[in-house]
Amino acid sequence: MTAEQRLVKAEQILATTQGTLLRAITLHEMWARCADKRDILGTMDGSREAFGFGVVRNAIHRDLVITLLTTLERGQDRSACIPALLDIAEDNSVVKLMKARSSRPIGGR
Repeated sequence: MTAEQRLVKAEQILATTQGTLLRAITLHEMWARCADKRDILGTMDGSREAFGFGVVRNAIHRDLVITLLTTLERGQDRSACIPALLDIAEDNSVVKLMKARSSRPIGGR
């Protein structure tokens, strides 16, 4: 794979990872709101919806953990994870290409 191809792959991984991390942030905010906030827990305690609330809260937490793990776990060659991105960034030919691109005027390729 050429440096250009590896850089394109890195850009794709970065875009996918950004989306995954935004999803993780969203899941965390939803889970944090229902994990220990007294107003919600007090309302749910003893209600008919309490069982379902617990199931949904645990599902959100599980999805958060799985989402975070996907950014770190190596999978197949096409995996979009941070370690794959770092592997590409360690390639000297990719670094040279990135430096060459960053030194060009805006709009130039």
